[in-house]
Amino acid sequence: MPRPPASVTDPQSAQKAARLGGVLGTARRSVGLSQQRLAEQAGVSIGSIAKLEAGRNPEPGFFLVARVVSALSHSLSAPKRSALQADVHAFFQP
Repeated sequence: MPRPPASVTDPQSAQKAARLGGVLGTARRSVGLSQQRLAEQAGVSIGSIAKLEAGRNPEPGFFLVARVVSALSHSLSAPKRSALQADVHAFFQP
């Protein structure tokens, strides 16, 4: 069942978005990518990456996040890739 849209003022959504942004930013920096390079590899705008990492997108689309995770996964070790996927999976759980 789909989740209802979250309000930007919803504190729980804001906290989840901040955690997701932190996880994605940490993963990006750990592989030495700039936001611009990650955006190019993921096929998304740099604004989308910046918004995700800053936690300013309380309800990012699944496919946006999947593209970013896929682009990051190519450069991550297996344990880091698994941890990233688990963190992202947790974000999309109700």
